[in-house]
Amino acid sequence: LKPPRRAKSRSFYVSARENSLRFGDSWAMPLPPLLAGSDENGYPFIGDLNFGNTARFGTALRSSFNLPLGKVGKGIGGLFDKFLDLPTVDIPDGRWKLDAGYLGSRGVLLGTGLEYVVREPVQGDSRRGRMLFHLDSSIDGIPDRQADKGLVRVDPDDRSLLRTWFRARGRWAPTERRWCVLALSKQSDAGVQSEFFERDYLDYEQKDNYLHFRSSWDDWYFHASAKVLFEDRTDVEELPSVGLVRGRTPFGHFGELPLYYSTQNSAGYLRRRDGDSRYFTPFPDGLGSRDVLRADSIHRVEMPFELGLWNARATPFVEGRFTAWDQGVDESKAPARLAAFAGVELGTTFWKRFGNGSIHAIAPTLTLRGDLDIETTGGDPVRIDHVEDPLDGRVVELGVRSRWWKPQSEEHFDLDVRDAYATDLPSGQREGFQPVSVLSEFLTFWGSVPIGFTHDGRYDLREDETIYSRTFVGFEPAHDWGLEFGYHLGRDDGGSVLYEAATFTTRYRATQK
Repeated sequence: LKPPRRAKSRSFYVSARENSLRFGDSWAMPLPPLLAGSDENGYPFIGDLNFGNTARFGTALRSSFNLPLGKVGKGIGGLFDKFLDLPTVDIPDGRWKLDAGYLGSRGVLLGTGLEYVVREPVQGDSRRGRMLFHLDSSIDGIPDRQADKGLVRVDPDDRSLLRTWFRARGRWAPTERRWCVLALSKQSDAGVQSEFFERDYLDYEQKDNYLHFRSSWDDWYFHASAKVLFEDRTDVEELPSVGLVRGRTPFGHFGELPLYYSTQNSAGYLRRRDGDSRYFTPFPDGLGSRDVLRADSIHRVEMPFELGLWNARATPFVEGRFTAWDQGVDESKAPARLAAFAGVELGTTFWKRFGNGSIHAIAPTLTLRGDLDIETTGGDPVRIDHVEDPLDGRVVELGVRSRWWKPQSEEHFDLDVRDAYATDLPSGQREGFQPVSVLSEFLTFWGSVPIGFTHDGRYDLREDETIYSRTFVGFEPAHDWGLEFGYHLGRDDGGSVLYEAATFTTRYRATQK
């Protein structure tokens, strides 16, 4: 690893020679030397290299390469600089991205992309300050007539020979309290991402096309969005939508007790669209595509005070909500809903410090909430999202969080258990005790070997079954080697198993770089 040649450059030259792939202590297969330089911004020439034999593609080899911006890249970036009035920098931060892969039976996958970054200069260095503008865009394509084997399978007769996927994300933040975000994604058919970019697809399926604007001042937060559909998928367009939020803010007193006020308001023209039912589940109400104007306003007043027992704190609250739609299930009517709620949140924390320096804290919470009155007119609204959920019911929720940790060590244990009891719910919803939710994490050491456990689960004690479970156990038996075992289970609303899987992963850290 050779250091930069110039004082202001972040480029390193990396070389790996006398390489081999060893099979235990028996024999080794020589590998060619690997040489990788990097540009003035520190991007290595070879981004990553993957090869192997897979059930989906057979023998596969994929790699990415980074190239300097050059005149074309700097020229494109200069257009953004001028349009957004960004500061001029000596060395623009960015790269051209090239992707190439041979996917065995499927063919050759090729792609290119541009990443461009502008930062606020700090003491003359334009690569250290706050990010003012960031654009990351890519397009990939592959000629393919074979049958899909991924999570979303599109019949070869329903797609073109050239399968492509374009995506881009941009962020412009002229100030720390005001910023815009642009997201674009367009694939030639519904299966491109899940078939050829499965890892990215599982982490986050890029499907939305929107422009978001955000601004905050004092206790206020304003947001506006425009979202459109470029594909035949089930989703909701925002043409546009706006919102205004005020955080929890003191505004007066009731006797000697402080009063706090918060509010959330939103309005928008929402266009609901049913997509191709072969690949996207339609809206379950069967109403199909609908256009709706909707306004929603929530106002809440709280009065927290100390109970004087066990250091407990109570926060009673009242809340009002008004929602209106320009049309409902019956297109000739305009639904409206006015609701009032009241409740109280109780909580405290017990903690103890032990002689070995470790600390244990237990934080129980109890929340009681119920509707005081709900008035509706104009029939049923068209289902868009959670705003249309019924508001009726009385709920008691009990939660306990237990945390143990050593301040001078990474060892810790964190367990959060919650359950709720609900009554007077709308027809068809389950009353009584709801499923128990458990979230836990534990890290300890066996000698010098770290061992970690994580668990996220939902359990129906009535039916004596697991609704959802995601569990991992991992440890590092040797330096730079990691092993991880997992178990995952999920059921649908009817109790049928959607998936059940056991997983095993091993990781090797070749270098701290």
